[in-house]
Amino acid sequence: MARKDNEKVGIFNCHGMGGNQVFSYTANKEIRTDDLCLDVSKLNGPVTMLKCHHLKGNQLWEYDPVKLTLQHVNSNQCLDKAMEEDSQVPSIRDLDGSWSQQWLL
Repeated sequence: MARKDNEKVGIFNCHGMGGNQVFSYTANKEIRTDDLCLDVSKLNGPVTMLKCHHLKGNQLWEYDPVKLTLQHVNSNQCLDKAMEEDSQVPSIRDLDGSWSQQWLL
């Protein structure tokens, strides 16, 4: 979705061409694309793209390969698929075991 610094991250069907749909889960537990990292600053908040600062905090994520969840460590909430009212903007929500909180890395 070609989001830029300080914009909400967007979800769209895979087009298989890489580019702005390529994200990495790093050894520092960041989810990043180029020099932008997924960042969350409030409970149940939207996920934004901010310059990676390597200070963990709002950009620290823990992946559980069994539950397939990405937990935002500061909030103790999980990355969740976009809600119907804003179908292209994911957020974080309390872990509920739903498929919308499962991510295959």
